[in-house]
Amino acid sequence: MRKEQGEAIEAAKIKARQIVEAQPAEIFRSKRLTNILRRRDERKAITEIQSQYREKRDEVYKATRTTGYVDWLKREAAGGNVRAISALRAKGEVAPGLISSRQMQYAKIVAEKIAGVTGRGTLFYKAGEDVYRDDGKNISVKEGITDIGIKNALIIAGAKFNAPLTLGGTDDFKRRCVEVASRERLQVTFDDPTLETARQKSVKEVARENKEKFIEGTNKVDRQQSKGARRKGFSR
Repeated sequence: MRKEQGEAIEAAKIKARQIVEAQPAEIFRSKRLTNILRRRDERKAITEIQSQYREKRDEVYKATRTTGYVDWLKREAAGGNVRAISALRAKGEVAPGLISSRQMQYAKIVAEKIAGVTGRGTLFYKAGEDVYRDDGKNISVKEGITDIGIKNALIIAGAKFNAPLTLGGTDDFKRRCVEVASRERLQVTFDDPTLETARQKSVKEVARENKEKFIEGTNKVDRQQSKGARRKGFSR
């Protein structure tokens, strides 16, 4: 490629000299002017050739560069390689939370939530103030996501996979997903028996707490009404 660049530059110099020599003789009253014009045209041609060379070099590099170790780890992790996931976590290359499903035959694109797409087909969904990355197999969430963000991520994942969800990432993320799903009464389930049992247990606890709050509120109203009735009786 460098040889081609050198040949192109030499050809540009010759062309520049020919252009200058083709001009009317009265323009070149001074040899100095002739040299200035020739050098100007040569510099312009060389600059253009160097720019083309850099573009071609970048294209060749992108097309032939060897896949790096981290890229290989990411590909393996996406396929479920536990060791690759552990290695990426050690490098800080894995999102703090991943939502997917083992039943990919039901997966679809949540078109109404798409906020953008990359040249490789990676989708970005937006819900509220949060953006979620969909690489086709996983929906990943960012660091420091709020409970509202987790709720939206679970809703999008439920719509995308339409099957029991597989949670990946940190233990804290999994725990929060279970708590949010039960508290918000989301129509999702988890394929991990431990997480699903915890979700069902949490749903029952939330239901019991809500029932107790309802009873307590009803009793409070009854007491207030009874107290008000007694006051009316005394006033008579």
